[in-house]
Amino acid sequence: MYLGAVTAFTGDVTWYNTDNGFGACGNQLNDGELVAALSSDVYDDGANCGRSIQIEWEGNSVTATVQDLCPGCDSTSVDLTPTAFEALAPLSVGRLTGATWNFV
Repeated sequence: MYLGAVTAFTGDVTWYNTDNGFGACGNQLNDGELVAALSSDVYDDGANCGRSIQIEWEGNSVTATVQDLCPGCDSTSVDLTPTAFEALAPLSVGRLTGATWNFV
């Protein structure tokens, strides 16, 4: 499911620690990078690796690069590194419900 820049999604945004491991796209990750993990449906066997997405929530936005898979995410939800999440809200919030995002 390769999705173009005009497609907008609404879903939950959560965060995870990368532990400096390798993401599903094959690159080593670190929590200080602006990285996103997508659901299996949107990750599409890696077809969206390296694409940028812009996420907006309550007037804040961040652009992150797709570098990982979030197998536990709902279809239109996104998992972010702590640094990317903190551009939207404090980590203590944990889950941002109703965030919007699209490929850019």
